[in-house]
Amino acid sequence: MGLLRDTGVLTLILVAGVSRPVLAWDAPDLSIDQAQFAFEGRLDGDHLGRRAKSIGDVDGDGFTDLIVTSRFGDGGGTDSGEVYIYSGRDGSLMYEYFGDEPYDELGHRLAVVGDVTGDDRADIVIGAFAADVNGQTDVGRVYLYDGRDGDLIKIWTGEAEGDNFGFSLASCGDLDHDNYNEIVVGAPYNDENGNNAGSAYVISLKRKRILYTYYGNNAGDNFGMHTRGVGDVNRDGYDDFGVGAPGYDSNGNDAGRLYVYSGKSGSQLFTFDGEKTNARLADRFEPYDDINDDGRHDILVSASTGPGLGTDQGVVYVVSGRNGNAIYKKEGEEPGDQFGLRILGGGDMDRDGVSDFIAAAPFSDVNGYQSGRVYVFSGDTGALIMLKSGERAGDQMGRPLGGLWDVNGDGYADLVVGAQYNDGSGEDAGRVYAFSGRSRTTLFLISGEQAGGHFGYSVSSADDLNRDGLPDFCVGSPTEVVNGHSEAGRAYAFCTHPVYLGTTPFTVGKEADVTVTGADAGEDITFYASLNGIGEGPPLPGFGGIVADLLSPVFDIDTIQARDSGEATLTVTVPGWLKGRTVYWQAFARRGHNGNDSVKSNTHAVTVSK
Repeated sequence: MGLLRDTGVLTLILVAGVSRPVLAWDAPDLSIDQAQFAFEGRLDGDHLGRRAKSIGDVDGDGFTDLIVTSRFGDGGGTDSGEVYIYSGRDGSLMYEYFGDEPYDELGHRLAVVGDVTGDDRADIVIGAFAADVNGQTDVGRVYLYDGRDGDLIKIWTGEAEGDNFGFSLASCGDLDHDNYNEIVVGAPYNDENGNNAGSAYVISLKRKRILYTYYGNNAGDNFGMHTRGVGDVNRDGYDDFGVGAPGYDSNGNDAGRLYVYSGKSGSQLFTFDGEKTNARLADRFEPYDDINDDGRHDILVSASTGPGLGTDQGVVYVVSGRNGNAIYKKEGEEPGDQFGLRILGGGDMDRDGVSDFIAAAPFSDVNGYQSGRVYVFSGDTGALIMLKSGERAGDQMGRPLGGLWDVNGDGYADLVVGAQYNDGSGEDAGRVYAFSGRSRTTLFLISGEQAGGHFGYSVSSADDLNRDGLPDFCVGSPTEVVNGHSEAGRAYAFCTHPVYLGTTPFTVGKEADVTVTGADAGEDITFYASLNGIGEGPPLPGFGGIVADLLSPVFDIDTIQARDSGEATLTVTVPGWLKGRTVYWQAFARRGHNGNDSVKSNTHAVTVSK
């Protein structure tokens, strides 16, 4: 039974009594075409998009800019590596950098450091861990470039052949109180204290010199495999930093150790050791907020290959900045899960005033072999507050983590995560998901459009590209075919919205759903459609003068009240006269007095099939 809704030109049959829930994978699937920007690799095997993220305002125009890498680009010779800086205002190319020699792999690591030259423009730090120097292989280098003009300022070089200086590279805050950030650089294969004992260096970018140098204690420690700034853990007013040595034999071979150092003095503050053989703790660790209210930053650290009840089950710890003891310990569910292979802290999903944290187990078999699973834990209590699993075998959901970002502006941090091997739109096409922190439902998906493209290989913050107050993000798809070039790769920048709209396929004579997610419970959602395309349209009455992004004429199809989950679904039966035509959709949520605070969704195009 249906209700005929005739708008004058666009006629649809609205199915009465619609209140159907949105299934997890039927949420709005945003088209890649809706990306704010798309950047393309140039040649076969470039793998553009392995890294893509915001770098700050390089050109001083008030917009955050983006850095994108082609780790295997050939600009300076085979696999020399290429790095590009793009304008966040219009997506234009600002600077490009090539590795000095073949196989340097420039761009394997990056550091976001802000302004270090005093001109109020973000500067650029890039690593080339495999750089050969003076005939010695894999010495490694780190480069500092001026954001104002793109010119090279300084090169730092590893000590010896095989060091892989720059294998890890991170900003570590302002350690010396000169008002500019420092970096901490790892060379995990340095042999100063034995084969592959490793080394790490803290470098002042303002003064352009090394402040502190450290060496691993023993052969095989791989000290410097991972480096990070960790905030102020000893409450002395100076930022501190950490260095991982996953090969350290503290409690058995390769149990691993995390070292935490004072930024003020360079002295060791504490260590945290892996519990068992082959745990390889501190292969990954991340800075975290003060979750126990003692005025000190805490630290997330994992041992993803560490045995819990079985091999490669994985363990994640929240370590106190006060004393180096574990506040929480979380173990993977099954052997082989590699729980903690990716970890991140930050964002308040449960709105209790304490930052929460994410741990991924991309090799979990919960929905088939290596389907993957992602966990969000409360920073306040350690309790599990969200659990999401890959759709099918091989997805490896969580292998790239985006973050806990409030992508619809409702005050709750949402989970953004990738599954680069998802087959939803072709084998290994890839997919990215956003899950609502408020309702725990799926806000939206973005599916890769090429089989083998691995869309979602990287998912990183793009800050606020369009300056609307909502966080935006970048997605890498490094093995897409571009203009006939195999595995040239692409990187995309997406802007977020207060509410999201998507549709199921439109087929003549069949029911189709138009779904909105992310709305406030009980608010009115009005669905609009056009047959003329996407572009600047008319202001719509009752919504505070907001302009539609649909070309005129724009038709008011129906208004539906959002469910408690924030979802609203319009169900229609598609008439035959629309066969072969494209319908363009957008939804509006009426908010505030006289609609003055109203918001609009993304646009969505759907072509009607037979």
